[in-house]
Amino acid sequence: MKANFQNSVSALATIYVALANLSFAQADIVNGSLGVPQASARLYTLTCPAGTTRVSGNITDKAPIMAPLITLKMIKGVTKSETTDAVDGLQAQVNPPLIGEFPSATVNINQGAGTYYLLVEKSGPGTEQFKMFVECRDAFNNPLAPVSGPAPAP
Repeated sequence: MKANFQNSVSALATIYVALANLSFAQADIVNGSLGVPQASARLYTLTCPAGTTRVSGNITDKAPIMAPLITLKMIKGVTKSETTDAVDGLQAQVNPPLIGEFPSATVNINQGAGTYYLLVEKSGPGTEQFKMFVECRDAFNNPLAPVSGPAPAP
């Protein structure tokens, strides 16, 4: 009986160590803001590992509710994909109004592994808060952990 208990504990310890060393891929979320001038923008880089077939992303225009809309442009080489959050702030203009975060449509840029540039812009003057969601994905639509980023571009 004691030997069975020791074997069970040993097996559980091995499983625990194995699980602790796993690397779980997850989406990368960046919360940021753009200043008052219309030309305010933020540029980030995201480096995806071998096995990446595309990057998926969207943008959420967070409160305060202001007139400018927020756009995310994902760029690699000469290829670009962009999406704009058409719901400004936290309230969808429907009847009855919906309260919460409403991201833009999710778009993809299919350019494989390597460095992507992520440009966040706005349509006019006024301070804006945003949440950017991006992730590297493989051919089977599985998320992959990025090599680096998203980080502010140098």
